[in-house]
Amino acid sequence: MRRKTQFLVTLVARLLLLFVLLSRAETLSHAMAQSEDEQSPAGRYVLHGNCVDQADLSPLAGIAVTLYEVAGMTGAPVEIAKTVSDAEGKFKFTGLVPERRDFALDRLRYDVVGRMPGWAIGKSFFNQINGEYVPTIRLTRETATLRGKVVDIDGQPIAGATVTPYFVNVRPMPEFLSATTDAEGRFQLDGIGIYSWSPTHVVPTHVAVRHPDYPPASGRTKKLPDDITVTMERGCVVQGKVVDSVTGGLADGVLVNAGSIAGGPSQWASTNAVGEFRMVIPEGNYTFRVEKHDRIGLALGETWCGAGQKIDLPPILLIRGGVIAGQVVHAKTGQPIVFTERGERLRLGLYGPSELNRQIAAPRSLVEVDANGRFELRAAPGDNFPYVLNHEANRMSWNTEKQSPVVVKEGETTDYNLLFEPPIASAEKMKDAEALIAELSKDPTERTAQILSAYRQYAHPFEDAEVWACMTRELIALGPQAVPQLIAELDATKHEGMLRRLGFALRAIGDPRAVPALIRAIPKTHVPTGSDCGLRIDSSELTALLRKYDLDEQDRGDWISYERPVGEICGALHKLTGQNFDDMALSSIHLSEDPRRAIMQQRRFDRHAQLWQSWWEQNWRTLTLDEQFATVGLKSEEKPIPPPMAELGPTAKYGNGRIGASLSPVSVQGRYNRHFLDLDTGYEPHPPAAFIKEGAKPTEAEVSAWAAEQGCDLICVPYPTDVGKSAVALKAIDMQVREISLTDARKIKHWIASGKLPEGRQVEDQFLVHYDPKTQRFVPGAESAFLYTTEEGCIGMITIGMPNGEETMIGLEDLNASDVLPRRATFDLREIIP
Repeated sequence: MRRKTQFLVTLVARLLLLFVLLSRAETLSHAMAQSEDEQSPAGRYVLHGNCVDQADLSPLAGIAVTLYEVAGMTGAPVEIAKTVSDAEGKFKFTGLVPERRDFALDRLRYDVVGRMPGWAIGKSFFNQINGEYVPTIRLTRETATLRGKVVDIDGQPIAGATVTPYFVNVRPMPEFLSATTDAEGRFQLDGIGIYSWSPTHVVPTHVAVRHPDYPPASGRTKKLPDDITVTMERGCVVQGKVVDSVTGGLADGVLVNAGSIAGGPSQWASTNAVGEFRMVIPEGNYTFRVEKHDRIGLALGETWCGAGQKIDLPPILLIRGGVIAGQVVHAKTGQPIVFTERGERLRLGLYGPSELNRQIAAPRSLVEVDANGRFELRAAPGDNFPYVLNHEANRMSWNTEKQSPVVVKEGETTDYNLLFEPPIASAEKMKDAEALIAELSKDPTERTAQILSAYRQYAHPFEDAEVWACMTRELIALGPQAVPQLIAELDATKHEGMLRRLGFALRAIGDPRAVPALIRAIPKTHVPTGSDCGLRIDSSELTALLRKYDLDEQDRGDWISYERPVGEICGALHKLTGQNFDDMALSSIHLSEDPRRAIMQQRRFDRHAQLWQSWWEQNWRTLTLDEQFATVGLKSEEKPIPPPMAELGPTAKYGNGRIGASLSPVSVQGRYNRHFLDLDTGYEPHPPAAFIKEGAKPTEAEVSAWAAEQGCDLICVPYPTDVGKSAVALKAIDMQVREISLTDARKIKHWIASGKLPEGRQVEDQFLVHYDPKTQRFVPGAESAFLYTTEEGCIGMITIGMPNGEETMIGLEDLNASDVLPRRATFDLREIIP
C-alpha cells in the first residue's frame, strides 16, 4: 500500500503541474490553435505563437521573430525565416515540413527567437495546447550580469572555454551572447534577461560551457546577478573512423552515438569528409552505434572510457544489411494499426547486432509506420528482435527478446508483421467471470473447492482481476464455512499469487480461526521483488464490496488495493487480531540473489512469525474457543548461515539493489520517511515510540544503540558543517566502510571481475561523507562512493550524489520544526555477491 500511496503523491504532483500549465495556456490563449489540415502534408505545417512582455504578459507588437531549423543530433541551428509580431503579439510561419521529434538520423525541430532594441533577447517557452507545441516568446527590459569561473575537478582554472547563456532547442547559440574564459578561468556575461514564472518563482538561468578537451558542462543559477563556478569533468577522448563497405570509401555525415550504460545522457558526433569522428565524453561504460540512411553498422559493445584516456576505436564498418518489412496489424481482424490512442503514429525499434540488447542499450525509435501501418526496419544480419515503442503490441521492448528472433540476411528482405492484440474489455471479462460463477456447485464444500481451483488457474492479478473479484465475493458469501478449506490451501501453497488472494479472502471473512495459518504463512511471504498494485473492474457494486476489505483506507478512485503477499497476510492478521508488530518493516525485504543474504532474510521472516506465535498462544482464547486452533506449530529449524568468503570468487557479481533509497533522522517524521536499514536483509524497522513521542529528543548514541540492537547497519543523523548549518548524513553502525574514487565506483564491475575490490580511504568516524584531500574538508552531499562490509560479512557499494545541495542543507534549529519539509539522505546501493 505504501507504493500505491507514493504513486498517489506523484499523481497529485503531476496534476498540480498540469493545472499550472493549463492556467498558463489560458493566460496565453491568443496563441492560436493549429488546424488539422495544416498539420499533416509536407509544406503545410504551420508554426505560430505570440510575443509577450515578461512584466505583465501583455502582447508585444513589432518584435522581430527569427525561425530556426534544428536538424539531426549534431550541428548548429540554421536560420530559415523571419517575421514580425502583429498588433496582438502574434506571429506565424507557414509552408514548413512537419517536425520529426522522435528520431535521431532525420530529426527535425523548430525554435523561435525574438528581438527588439532596448530589450533582452527573448526566450521561447513552449506550451502544449490541443496536442500542439505553441511557442510564447517572453521579452524583458530587466537585465543583469552573470560572472563566474570555470574550473576542472581539481579546482584549477580552465582557459579558453566558451560560456553561452542562450539556446535554440537546447543547442547553445554563442553568436547571441557568449564569453571566453581568461587565464584565470573567469568570464562575464552582460545583459542577460531576468525571467520569472511568478513574483516568487524565478526561471533559472542556464549556461552551456564548451571546451574541445572536456566533456560538455553546464552551470545554473536561480538569481541574477550572480557569480557561479562551473566544474568541467576530466573526460575521455574517443575517436575513430567509419568505413562504407558498399562503396569502399570512408563515410561522411554518419551519426555516431556513445550510449552510457549507466543511464546518463547519450553523446553524439558526426563523421567528417574523410569518415573520422572525435568526441570527449564523461568517464563511464559506453556502447557505440552508428546511423546512416540505407546503411547499417555493427554496434560496439561495452567499452570502458576512463578519464584522461584517449581511445581509438576499431574502424566501424557500414554494410547494406537486410530489411525487416511488414505491418503492425490487429491480431484478430488483420486490419493495420497506424496511430496510438493519442493520435501519434506507431514507432518501432529493434535489438540486434546493430542495436545491442536491452541489458546495455535503452530502447529507441528507429522508424515510423506509414499510412497503412507498414514499416521497413534496416537491420544487421543475424538474430533481430523488433518491438513497438509507443503502443501496446505482442512485441514490446521489455519482452521482445523473450520471443523468437527475426533472422535477417545480408541484402535480403524478411517479411514479418507485428501483432496488436487489444485487451478484452472488463465488461466482457465480467460476463465470462459471472458465467463461471453460475457453474459452481451449490454445495458449500464443493463450491469452495471449485473457487480455490479457479484461484490456482487464474493467477495473473491484472489479466484475471474479474475472475478473482467474483470468486472472492463468493468466498465472502460462504463465510466461516469456507475457512477450513482456505486454511488447508494456505498451508499447502507457496505461490505468491495464492498467498495474496488467500490473505485478502481470509481478512474479508474475518474468522479468527485463520490466525494460526496466517502466522505460518509469514515465512512464505519472503519472495522476489514485486509491487503492490491496484485492480479495476467494470462493476461498481463489486468494487464497493471488495474495497471494504482492502488495505487502502482512503478508497481512492475506483481501484481495489491488492498488495504483495507480506501486505495481504499481515494485513489479515491486523484485521483479525487488532495487533501489529511493525509487520510492514518486512515489506522492504525482497529475496536476494546472494545466498547468504537470502538466509538472513528468511531468518527475519521466521523470527517475526515466532513473535506472532508467542502472542497468539497466550491470547487465542480472547478470539476463539476452538482448541484445535490454540497452537501455531511453526517449524523451529534455522538454516545455518555460511561464513563470509575471504575473497571474491570466480562467480562474483554485482547484484540487485535500490535506486533512490533514502533515510531521515528520527526527528524528521512523516509517513514515507524511513530511519533505519539493515543492509544484510533490507529490513527497515520503524522507530520505537520513545523516540517519536511529543518532546522526544533521543541522542545520536541512543539512536545508534537501538539500531544496533535491531541488526541495522545504516542510520541518518544531523551532520554539522563549517558553514553554520547542518546536513543530514548516513552513519554506519558496526560496519567497515571505505570511500573509493568515483572512477573506481564506475568500474566496479571490472574490479569484481578481477577478483578484488579497490582499497580506498578507511572511514574512521562512520559517517558516509565525502572527504576532499585537496581542501582537507568533509563535504556532505557531494557525489561519493563507499564500499561496506557489514558485521555479518555482507559487502556492497553505496553511492551518494546530490545534484541539488539544498536538498540536505538545513539549519540545526529547524530539524525538529513541524513546518520544515522532510529532509533525507538519498543514495543508491547495490549488493556485491562474492
